[in-house]
Order: sequence, then structure tokens, then C-alpha cells
Amino acid sequence: MLIEFSVENYRSIGETQTLSLVAKGGNELKESVCECSFPGIGEVQLSKVAAIYGANASGKSNVFKALRFMQYFVVDSATEIKPSEKVQVQPFRLSEAKRGEPSLFEVHFTADGIRYRYGFRVDSDRVHSEWLYSFPKGRKRLFFVREYDHRTADTEYTDGKHYKVDSQLAAKTRENALFLSVAAQFNDEQLLPAYEWFQGQLRLLDFSWSKHFSLDTSVNIAVADASRRKHMARMLQMADLGIEDFEIEVIQVEEKDLPADLPREVREELIDSGIADICFVHKGDQESRVKFRIQDESGGTQKLFALAGPWTDMMNQELCVFIDELGANMHPLLTQGLIRLLCRTQKSSPCTQLLFTTHDMTLLDQSFLRRDQVWFTEKNHEGETELYPLTDYRPRKNEALQKGYLAGRYGALPLLTGDLAFDDE
Repeated sequence: MLIEFSVENYRSIGETQTLSLVAKGGNELKESVCECSFPGIGEVQLSKVAAIYGANASGKSNVFKALRFMQYFVVDSATEIKPSEKVQVQPFRLSEAKRGEPSLFEVHFTADGIRYRYGFRVDSDRVHSEWLYSFPKGRKRLFFVREYDHRTADTEYTDGKHYKVDSQLAAKTRENALFLSVAAQFNDEQLLPAYEWFQGQLRLLDFSWSKHFSLDTSVNIAVADASRRKHMARMLQMADLGIEDFEIEVIQVEEKDLPADLPREVREELIDSGIADICFVHKGDQESRVKFRIQDESGGTQKLFALAGPWTDMMNQELCVFIDELGANMHPLLTQGLIRLLCRTQKSSPCTQLLFTTHDMTLLDQSFLRRDQVWFTEKNHEGETELYPLTDYRPRKNEALQKGYLAGRYGALPLLTGDLAFDDE
């Protein structure tokens, strides 16, 4: 589970900003927190849900993109980045000083019941520092620290009492790759739990790109697992879309049927998996069943179907899922229904966490979200994104959060200057 995520000097984020999933206590909405016990700390409540609000261009999606970059760099830097390739990290560009500094990414999380703290600093040329600690018995235990020495142009490693850095792996770690990423490729058993959290438990979904979120993802889940297919059908029925069921026909593709200029990877995948023809079954008059192809359905219906498969993952596994613009193209009550379904399904630890950015103000309701589960982004006078929790404003219990937000009580609103007018002159 995610405990907190910090980022500094990335896109619109200048100074360090931290998103914390540690609940502040209290007995409200107990189903939306997870009771955890950690050695050295004791009982802790971690939120299952965190919502980030803010004006357009305030930087809320950059919090999402920062964690997505971190995941990509951990999972793929050892295998996907070429030796001479630049790291595609983007510092805060409105400050001349920040443009020349590395970006920082750090997470505090749990894997297999053990707390870890992992992070790194990186610019387009190299990893400047990298560190991993665990807390198996409450006390901080060092795995390794990696530091680049600017004076000697050498990279030095410090290992801990219970972990010795393999010098051969350190030598294989390029300046534009992470040691954790390299060690995982060589099955370093001590470091694999931390790596696998990024690879398997952390899911970042947006509606323009995601290997975990697409129509194909839901199709594959439905075809492979009849039980989860039933759950997906129930989600569509719950949404009151007029859909009773769905059908999937996988059409096999032969080499000769494909365009000659199709990329090899796409060609192989189509020949391997075929093309899925998805139809939704609606109830017509006189008890008839009418089928509509997915292309004939609304964007919201297509989005819900794409969500349905991953949502069954979330209800059956311990995941940390971050969705950018969760409520887009969906009715607010449907968004609420999906979140409630997730919270009520997983009643004990381990459980899935759902983080999301949104403009949906109907969720700003203390009967639905706890005060410590609401976050805002706003840009300061230097153009930097600031991320802060609603609890900074100490709202009263049962305070009308939506009304307070629209009144500007918590900030994070667009500032509209003057009246919009078009002159012919």
C-alpha cells in the first residue's frame, strides 16, 4: 500500500510536494480506510481513497504524471533506455536554477507487510542519487545508497548491514538507469519485493494511454475468467445504461490479411490474439434482444467497459491505482457507485487504494469522502504547483464542502479576470 509520495522539480512542481495516504483518525466512513499495523509504529489507518481537485493547469495531473514517470523509470530504465539516450524527465522550467537541478521522486510504501522508503534524483543525463530503506522491525534498515560525485565523476555505493551491493551489478548500471531496475533483471531476491510493487501493485490509468486500462484489457479479462466476466456485466447493469449483457467474438487474423506496412509488434499481437468484436445486448420490445457494436455506444459506455475489467482487479487484489480524470464522461452517481463498490468489497487489510484527479464536485460530500481524503492543487505566484490537503483548513464536521470550495474557502479555483467580450473594432 502507498503511505506517501513526494516529488520535487518536475513539470509544474518546483518545491517538494507530498501526497499522504495516512488517515487522521476518527470514526467517520470506516469502510474507506484500511487498518494496518507496522512494527515500531503500531496501528495506522491508511486511506483507501484520495481525490485531488484543482483548476485546469493547476498541476493535479502532474502529480499523476510524476508517479507514472517514477514507475516507468523503475520498471524499464534497465531495459528500455539505450546507453546514450537522454532521460525524459522534465524539470520546473520557470526557474533558471531549477532547470539545472535534478528532479526528486520518493515513495513510502508497504510490500509483503514490510515498509519501504525508496527514491532517486535524476536529470536528463544521469541518476544523481538513489536510495532504498526498509523497516522490517520498526527501525530503519539500509539496503543501499548510490551517489554521483560531481568532483570525480564517479558513482559510489554504500550498502547496509543486511545487504551487500553486488559490484558486478553496480558496474552494469548505466548512468541513465536505476540500480533497482538492473538488480531486478538479475533476480536480486532481496530487492525484488520493492521492484515488484512498482511493476505489479502500482497501476496508473489515464484515458489516453495505459497498459492496464483499455478496451483490450477488459476483453482479455472477460475472455480468460468467466467469474470476472459476470462481475463486469453486473457493473454495466448497475450503471443503468439499458445494457443486459455483452458478447465478445474473437476473430482470428492471418498474415495475408494485414497491411504490409504494419509494425512487426502489432502484426504479431494481432495474429496471436485476434481482433475482438464487442457487442452490448439491450432489451428491445416484445422481449427481444438487440445487439449494438461497441462503436455505436456512447463514449461514457465505452469508458465504463474499459474500466470494468481493471475494477475487478482492484476488488480482488492489493493494488494502488491512480486514475487521472476519473469522472470524465461518466455520471457523478456512477462514479460514486464505483468508489463505494470498491470500498465495501474490501473490508480488511490488505486492500486496494484508489487515487484520482477530478473536477466532480458532487464527491465533495462528507457522507462520501472523509476530510483527510480530499486534496487540492493550486499555483503560487512563481507558477509552482502546491499540493495541500483539505484538513489544512480544519473544516467542521458536516461542513458543506462543495459550497465552501465554490466560495473559494479552500483555494484551488480558477481566477477569472474581467468579462469575456468580443469587439468588432
